[in-house]
Amino acid sequence: MRKNWIVSGVIIYECIAVMLNVFNVADIGIPCLFTAIFGVHCWGCGMTHAVIALVKFQFEEAWNENPLVVIVLPLLTFAVIQDFLKFKRQLSQSTPR
Repeated sequence: MRKNWIVSGVIIYECIAVMLNVFNVADIGIPCLFTAIFGVHCWGCGMTHAVIALVKFQFEEAWNENPLVVIVLPLLTFAVIQDFLKFKRQLSQSTPR
């Protein structure tokens, strides 16, 4: 149960960071610990900027930031929807009628 709260918190933070950037309010994101420790970009580096570029319909920029965005974003969207439906099902089963 605790794992879901941590993952949900990170996803919510990223959604807020993307929306703030899209509306030119602030440019915040999660710093990459791998890059900080080893000085080399990991496979996830640039993912937030790639998602922001997709939200702005800048497909070429999204691809240049991180090509994995075309795989990760649909999978992440599917996982979030699936988790929401599972939560909704559990909620409706636990509610007395």
